[in-house]
Amino acid sequence: MVLTTVADSGDSVNCTFGSRYLRSPPPKFKLGEQSIPKDAAYQIIHDELMLDGTPRLNLASFVTTWMEPECDNLIMASLNKNYVDMDEYPVTTELQNRCVNMIARLFHAPIGDQEAAVGVGTVGSSEAIMLAGLAFKRKWQQRRKSQGKPYDKPNIVTGANVQVCWEKFARYFEVELKEVKLSEGFYVMDPVKAVELVDENTICVAAILGSTLTGEFEDVKLLNELLSKKNEETGWDTPIHVDAASGGFIAPFLYPDLEWDFRLPLVKSINVSGHKYGLVYPGVGWVVWRSNQDLPEELVFHINYLGSDQPTFTLNFSKGGSSQIIAQYYQFIRLGFEGYKNVMENCRENARVLREGIEKMGRFDVVSKDVGVPLVAFTLKDSSKHTVFEISENLRRFGWIVPAYTMPPDAQHIAVLRVVIREDFSRSLAERLISDIDKVLKEVEALPIRVSLAEVKARVEDSGRVRKHVKKSEREIEEEVTTYWRRLVDGKRTGACYRPIFFNLQFSFLSAGPYSRPPTSPLALQAGRFLSPAGPYLSARPSSRPHPLRRCPVARTSSQPPPSLTLSSRLPLIPLVFHNVVRPPFLPVVRLPANTSNLVLNLFSAYTYRSQRMDALTLRKKVQRKAKIRGLYSIKLEALDEIVSFVSRFHGFEDDAIELVLDDLHEESLKSPILEKDGVHRVISKLLAAEEAEEASPNTITSTTALCIIDAFDISKFRYDPIKKIFHRHTGDLPIHGDAPAKAALYRDRFLLLSQRLSRDQHFSKPAFDIGMSHFGSCEISPIQSLVGQTGRKWVMGVISQMEDGHFYLEDLTASVEINLSNAISFTGNFYDITTGLFTENTIIVAEGEMLVEGIFQVVTCGFPPLEERDKSLKLLAGQDFFGGGVLPKEETLRLADLEKKAVNDMFVILSDIWLDSEEAMGKLETILDGFENVEVVPSLFVLMGNFCSHPCNIAFNSFSSLRLQFGKLGKMIAAHPRLNKHSKFLFIPGPDDAGPSTVLPRCALPKYLTEELQVHVPNATFSSNPCRVRFYTQEIVFFRQDLLYRMRRSCLIPPSTEETSDPFEHLVATITHQSHLCPLPLVIQPIIWNYDHCLHLYPTPHVIVLGDRSKQQAFKYTGITCFNPGSFTNDSTFVAYRPCNQEVELSAL
Repeated sequence: MVLTTVADSGDSVNCTFGSRYLRSPPPKFKLGEQSIPKDAAYQIIHDELMLDGTPRLNLASFVTTWMEPECDNLIMASLNKNYVDMDEYPVTTELQNRCVNMIARLFHAPIGDQEAAVGVGTVGSSEAIMLAGLAFKRKWQQRRKSQGKPYDKPNIVTGANVQVCWEKFARYFEVELKEVKLSEGFYVMDPVKAVELVDENTICVAAILGSTLTGEFEDVKLLNELLSKKNEETGWDTPIHVDAASGGFIAPFLYPDLEWDFRLPLVKSINVSGHKYGLVYPGVGWVVWRSNQDLPEELVFHINYLGSDQPTFTLNFSKGGSSQIIAQYYQFIRLGFEGYKNVMENCRENARVLREGIEKMGRFDVVSKDVGVPLVAFTLKDSSKHTVFEISENLRRFGWIVPAYTMPPDAQHIAVLRVVIREDFSRSLAERLISDIDKVLKEVEALPIRVSLAEVKARVEDSGRVRKHVKKSEREIEEEVTTYWRRLVDGKRTGACYRPIFFNLQFSFLSAGPYSRPPTSPLALQAGRFLSPAGPYLSARPSSRPHPLRRCPVARTSSQPPPSLTLSSRLPLIPLVFHNVVRPPFLPVVRLPANTSNLVLNLFSAYTYRSQRMDALTLRKKVQRKAKIRGLYSIKLEALDEIVSFVSRFHGFEDDAIELVLDDLHEESLKSPILEKDGVHRVISKLLAAEEAEEASPNTITSTTALCIIDAFDISKFRYDPIKKIFHRHTGDLPIHGDAPAKAALYRDRFLLLSQRLSRDQHFSKPAFDIGMSHFGSCEISPIQSLVGQTGRKWVMGVISQMEDGHFYLEDLTASVEINLSNAISFTGNFYDITTGLFTENTIIVAEGEMLVEGIFQVVTCGFPPLEERDKSLKLLAGQDFFGGGVLPKEETLRLADLEKKAVNDMFVILSDIWLDSEEAMGKLETILDGFENVEVVPSLFVLMGNFCSHPCNIAFNSFSSLRLQFGKLGKMIAAHPRLNKHSKFLFIPGPDDAGPSTVLPRCALPKYLTEELQVHVPNATFSSNPCRVRFYTQEIVFFRQDLLYRMRRSCLIPPSTEETSDPFEHLVATITHQSHLCPLPLVIQPIIWNYDHCLHLYPTPHVIVLGDRSKQQAFKYTGITCFNPGSFTNDSTFVAYRPCNQEVELSAL
């Protein structure tokens, strides 16, 4: 077996896309000559599959698209089982028998408690229908033979709404298919008409419980009554089969009193799809019979396994059905009757919400019924202008796959849209779909009305005569043309550009100079500026300037009116611009026969209206096509409009502009192939900012424009995929009140962030050769789950948690194990030691130790995961914006870095704990402002961190009006220093006891009620969150106001090591940087908004971390990261002056 192919020494092996195997695709229709590495094969196939749609947004399918992870694990564990080997997999066979019995009893099969049901698992309902139909055919043939009657012309009666699998059965097994025709408003089989088609050769009547077209249940009970009477009258014994592929797992839970199953005596067999509302992935169906007598023995094969007889009746032999059967059994025992009922009720309720929303639009008729499969089928009330097919096509841009189809014969003039509501279709998705349908409706209404030749012909024939042509004078023609063009020019936006069009007309030319000559090719006529016999040559092309990144000319509109139109005294002149004019002066004049101005006006009018629409439509199609090539399958309508609006600025260079946008958008949609408006807006904003930056002189960039303040709630959330080894940006909403999975995801994301970082460390990466390594060599990390039964020392990584009082555990993604840290503490000073840092619950550690007999992991060495250089992290993130504020291109980063070094006069002043209700503190603050007001160059930024009040602003605090006045007083104080107020920015960050919703992190900005008066006096004031991020040129700075040192020391599980340092602040800095998190405390000590924990991440490591703390003022540079605490201004009169050009920290005090 080929495991890998060794690349040549010249090949790049740094990453998947650097492999030479991805330079050209492998042969598609023949076997390649050589093998390729498994990662290259995976990536090639994975990249192509990116062009597939999103299964959950495929509203055309009844098939299940989501299952619980536990069931996914069972499926993966059983994919390699060939179900037909029953003697080798007896348990799987037993699970199938259990499922069959559960389904038969659910359908009220007349079997006793100890009696086994008759049925089998199949590959979907298609095989189930084949088996049931074949059983009916054989039973009918046996009966006809016994009666001595012909048995060569069997038929089966169904409605015209049946699935195509029934047609397959009829063709493959030579059975005539008699279909009951449908009619408008009645899209299911009529039992009366069905019974009329029954004759002596009918093997059965097939009823549908859940029509594919509308989801409606057919009346099986009425069919049973009518057919019973006919059987009594004729002496026949025609049975009923119920195709319950869609509704079999719905009716028992939503409509238990509905009689459709084995409660009706003529129902002999039922098929149902497990992969539809049985809630199992595709590939499993079921067919059950009423009793043994209804399944001919000649069709049953008997397999001996474990000394017992196992009957089997399937068309397939080898099949991987084990996983689906196991998954079905999982759902049965996991959900039970109550669980299935809840799921179906949710689906029905969501279908109701969608149906009501569609009806409220007033544009559709809902044709599906309330009782049936939870789906909504609807048709346009007026389809003369636009069709449901256009709506379906436009919905794909939002990611939705909503099928549009016509009804079967005799109702084929009815075209409908259908939305299937599955388990994973939530209420929010239903509301979003309603909104998107409404947007599409408005869009298609703006499109030109479709006019077919048949409609025109019908109108002509209806009129019965042709209008008599009225001859107009030259004067009337001139006035008509002049009036039209004046109206056209006045009505259009100045400088509007229209696409060239071609006229199949004969032209002659009046010479206006020696260089005049007729064009040698068809004339491209472009409406816009005009040529006048009385005026000079005027160019119709708009002014343009190059785009900084692609040098695309950007269309600029002109505020000057177009020149006046001059007409010949004898012939009407249509003002035109010819693309192939050689040189001025050249005056093309179109000689048209008189009395043709109506034709010309209509032609230009239609063109003028459609040119704008065609421009937008063409650009949309181009964007969608190019996006699909890049794997971005669907684009939301708002995002598409944003791209088209941007691209339309580059007249003549639209393709380059589209490529420019998609290049940057490629990193905005790693998580999903659907482009959102927010991501598009960010990219376009960056492109426009880059354009403005390119036009501006480097000297025009000031410290103010180079400063970017980023609120924590504006930071994008990224999640690491350990399988693909890439980060995905979260594109959905992030609710403040998260659910339980959000809390679990918080710990998982923290762990995976450090795990992927550790995997690149040379000491903890897996060795290339399996050689015994010393403690100073490679220390491969073992999953905690693998420690069971292992001996010797192992390295593990996990989160310290306290699952029981006084007992600490180490937990990773696989398992948890109780740990003993006593040895790590007692050997202080030896190699077996703990590293610098504050070890608290919730911190992630790397530990060496061994499993004891008692099942406890004895730790002998532990420490935090090692840091990674910032540049290395950035390189691996492929330009994703973890910090916020956008990603700078490499050239721009280098340019700004150079400007940053030259910004020697820029300075930040940082103060913490400014009590506005303290006269002493306000007096000291005014002293500082006075001092900086008189310096030669005022500071670029003042950072004022809370607390802003000496008393906690909690529920008991009732002096908010007084605090509001104090903020206003602070604003007046700053305004009294005109140089600072004009040239400096003021950033306010709330403290842990300031006014706000709660003490949870991250904290939102100070309430506007308190700060609006200050904002009036200080226009340059910004109120941001806690924590807050600032980017100055290329330098990234994080500000965090929290009394963290005190709380971390109180929460320590073990005393910090004194081997490297005994300074608590240095231990704190080491902790938060190695943990890549500002507050790694337990949530019971410091609550964090689960969905916004990423706002506290420190990955990649920033250049500067400012920890506002009430402890003493301090600064510390750790592994290239500048960290400092400005101290408490009110208590200690301390503050910090920071110079970003050289990262110099000046610890200051009054």
